[in-house]
Amino acid sequence: MKIDYTQIFLKVANTYPEFKEAVEIIKSNSEGHAWLIGGFVCRSIIQELYGIPMSKDVDLDFIVEKPLPIKLAADWKIVNNSYGNPKLIGPHFEIDYIPLNNINSIIRRGLDPTIDNFLSGTPLNVQSIAFDITDNKVIGDVGIKSIQEKIVSVNNKEQAEYSAKKKAVTVTELVTNIANQFNFSMK
Repeated sequence: MKIDYTQIFLKVANTYPEFKEAVEIIKSNSEGHAWLIGGFVCRSIIQELYGIPMSKDVDLDFIVEKPLPIKLAADWKIVNNSYGNPKLIGPHFEIDYIPLNNINSIIRRGLDPTIDNFLSGTPLNVQSIAFDITDNKVIGDVGIKSIQEKIVSVNNKEQAEYSAKKKAVTVTELVTNIANQFNFSMK
């Protein structure tokens, strides 16, 4: 039986009002495609498939193909995150707004700014997944396979080293921490 990861993701994501609000904010502040990336995507799927509860603290990271000047409601503010990209801070949650052409792993490798090049450069395999808010679809074969096999491993060595350094841990600790959170094996 083929699993519909988009429906699994949306079943969990739609229980979070922050998800719907964030998607609308991103759609009104970008053109072209936009993708929700990061833990919210994989954690939603893992919660539904394996019963491992996701934190109620919502962390929403979006990559936008074509950024527009950001316009927000009066109760929101904009600061820069640790990567120099806009962080939209609202009264109840935050959104990382990441221009596709300003992603460390893509710039470091000298690649064209595409979602596939982003996915190939995530530190860990389980992170190589995204929800395309334009096409309403979960993408990322490597991330999906990681979730299916319940294995966390390094996806891109240089980016894993960079991420581990930013978090002041070793790559092994980075992999171990995520594997333990999901009750997955390490490779």
